[in-house]
Amino acid sequence: MRHLSFFVTRISASWLALWLALWLALASLASAQDWPQGTGPHGHWGAYGPEPPLSFSVRSGLGIQWKTPLPETGQGGIVVVGDRIFVATMAPWDPASGELSAEDTAKFAHATENRKVVTKSIDAHCVDANTGKIVWTRRIDGTVPSIYSYPFSDATSATPVADGAHVWFTNAGGTTVCFTHAGDELWRRSFEPTIDGPFNKQFEPFLVRDGDIPVLVEMEAFDAPRPEGEGAETGGAQRWHYLVGLDARTGEMRWRSEDALTHYNAPTLVQRGDEEGASGPAVLIGRGGPHAVPERPVGMSMVELTGERAGKSLWRYEDPRAANVPGHEAALQSMAHDATYAYWLLKDPANVLVVLDLATGKEVKEISLTRGVTCTTYEPGKEAGTEDGPARLVTRPGVDLDKGVMPARYTLIATGAQKGSGPLSGRAEFSGGDTSGGLTALTRRYVLFQCYALAWGKPSIGPLYSFGRIDPDSGAVEYLEVPTDVEQAGSVEETFLWREPRSALALGSHGLEVTGDDRSHWDGWDWVFNGTPTRVNDRVYFTLSSGVVYVFDAFAAHFDARALLSVNDLGPAGKTWTANSMSYASGRLFHRTAAELICIGDR
Repeated sequence: MRHLSFFVTRISASWLALWLALWLALASLASAQDWPQGTGPHGHWGAYGPEPPLSFSVRSGLGIQWKTPLPETGQGGIVVVGDRIFVATMAPWDPASGELSAEDTAKFAHATENRKVVTKSIDAHCVDANTGKIVWTRRIDGTVPSIYSYPFSDATSATPVADGAHVWFTNAGGTTVCFTHAGDELWRRSFEPTIDGPFNKQFEPFLVRDGDIPVLVEMEAFDAPRPEGEGAETGGAQRWHYLVGLDARTGEMRWRSEDALTHYNAPTLVQRGDEEGASGPAVLIGRGGPHAVPERPVGMSMVELTGERAGKSLWRYEDPRAANVPGHEAALQSMAHDATYAYWLLKDPANVLVVLDLATGKEVKEISLTRGVTCTTYEPGKEAGTEDGPARLVTRPGVDLDKGVMPARYTLIATGAQKGSGPLSGRAEFSGGDTSGGLTALTRRYVLFQCYALAWGKPSIGPLYSFGRIDPDSGAVEYLEVPTDVEQAGSVEETFLWREPRSALALGSHGLEVTGDDRSHWDGWDWVFNGTPTRVNDRVYFTLSSGVVYVFDAFAAHFDARALLSVNDLGPAGKTWTANSMSYASGRLFHRTAAELICIGDR
C-alpha cells in the first residue's frame, strides 16, 4: 500500500493567481551579504565579506552586539536576510500538559526513545537583525514528536530558508509552511516522517532557481523500491528518504530524486560551471548509517537540481568497503567538496578519507587517518620556574596511531587555498613545534574535521581533544590538540584549560533545564552531533555543544599553534548548550544557545 506522504493546503485561487504574477517582481534571491539558508549563500557553509570579530565572549560581553532571550530551546540554524532574522524554537515545554497520550507514547516509542520531554510543535520567529527584538511568532504543528534538547536533532533542526520577500519554515516532524516576511501564511504542506528509528533529521532545506521558478529542496520519505524483478517503482514495508523539489510559490512537488539518502545525511550544494557542458547547481547526498537505515547502496551520489534532468543522478558512488566496515557511517557528515574532489570520511576501523573525482564520482585515492601522521599535542610543564619550563605544544611527525579515529559527526569541511598565520603562536604553551616561516603563501586545499575524544563515555580514541587536517593532494594528515575551554577570552588574562572535560546544560531563558536526554550534558567531545563548521573568508569556526567556539586559519602553512586563531565562548561554563551552525551576514556572526540568540560584531 502506498503511503499518503503529503498534502498541500492552498491559499484562495484569486490570491494565488495574483501572488504568482507578482512573485518575480517582489521576491529576489538573498544578496551576497545575507545568510539565506542553513548551509549559507553558496550551500556549503561558507561566505565572504567584511571580517567579523576574531575574539568574542558572552561571559564577558566582548564582541557582543546584542543578545535576546529565546522562548524555548532549539537547534536549527539562523537565517539572515536584510534586516530580518528567521529562527525556530521548540514550543514552550509545559510539564502539566506536555506529555504524549498513551496511544502516541506507544506509536512513537522508537522515535522518542520512550522519553517524556517531547513535543510535536515548533515556533517560527522573525527577529529584527539590528536590535534582536522578536517581531512575530507563528506556531507550526507536526505529526511526529521529537525530544527537547536532544543532542542529535529535533523538530527545529531544518533551518528556515528565505529570499527577499518570503520565508519557509520546516517542522521536521511533518510540516513545511511558507510565510511572507510580515508573517502572513501563504501555503502549508504536510509530509509523513519515518518513525522506525530515533528522531535524527540532519537534512538542511535549500532554495535554487530553475529558470524563473524558485525551487525549495526538502527531504521526504517514500515507499522503498521493489527488489529487482518485481516491476513497479515502489513497494514493501520500508520507507526510504529522497530529495523532493517543491515549487516554492505553491508547495507542490515538481520532482523526486532517483537516488535516496539517509535521514542522517547533510547534503552540500555544488555550484557547477559551464565547462564540459555542466551548468546549474547539483547536490551531494549520502547513504548508510546506524540504526539499520535502509537506503542503498551505501555511498554517495551527485544529483542534478534544475532543468529536464532535475532529480537525476549525475553519478553514483558505491563504497566497496561497506560490507566489511561495521557501523559504516560516512554519510553522517556534511558532504564536503572543493572544485576538484568530493570527500567520504570513514571512522575506525576503516580510518580513511576517500577522495572522489567531483566530476565523475570515481575513487581517486584513500588516505589513512592513522599511519604516518603528524601530531601536535599538549605537554604539561612542571612547577613554574623549574628547568622543565611552562606547558607547551609539541609537534611529532611520522606517528602511527595506536588507536583508531572517530571523526565527530557533521564537522567535515573543505577549503581552497590562501595564506595564513596564527596570533596565538606567541603564547608560552604554543611555543613548541615548527616556529619558522611566519606568514607563508601556499597553494593548497585542505579538509578539516573534529575528532571525538570519547565515544559514549568510554576511554579516549585517536588523538586526544584534537582537530584533524588533511591535504588531499599530498596525503599529509595532521592533528592539533586544543584547549577544552578558555577563561577571560580575548583579554590579557586569557587562560586556557587543557584536557579538562567540560559539561553542557540546556538552560533556557526561563532559568530551567529543558531536555529529554541526559546526553545533552556532554561537552561536544563525546558522541553528540555538534553543528557543522562555518567558514568566513579564511577562517573556519567550529562550535561544540558546551558553547566553546574554535577559530582556525583555513590555510595555515602548518597545522600547529599558528593555525588556531582564537578560542571563544557562547555563555557561562557548564551552563550553556548549543547544537547549531554559526551564521554570517555583513560582518556579523549569529549564534544561539538554549537560552538566547546572539549577535557578534563590532560595537
